[in-house]
Amino acid sequence: MPRKSRIKGRAIYEQKLLGSDGAQGFVETLRFWSVKSNEYVAAIQKHAEAHSIEMTLEEHPSEPGEIYVVAEIEGS
Repeated sequence: MPRKSRIKGRAIYEQKLLGSDGAQGFVETLRFWSVKSNEYVAAIQKHAEAHSIEMTLEEHPSEPGEIYVVAEIEGS
């Protein structure tokens, strides 16, 4: 998890193609910092579950009151 002060953009998006030509599918990942709110966390967790998105929420002592969200989905 990068420190919030080191991030220059609002979100980090990454797409990896699986196999030499992407024929085995792909993995898409979205990472971003957010204010920690119980309502927001519940909403994004509900969305992730409904759409088979693997999501992790990380907290860091240097960023109190905020969470680092990593959402990942695999496709073919």
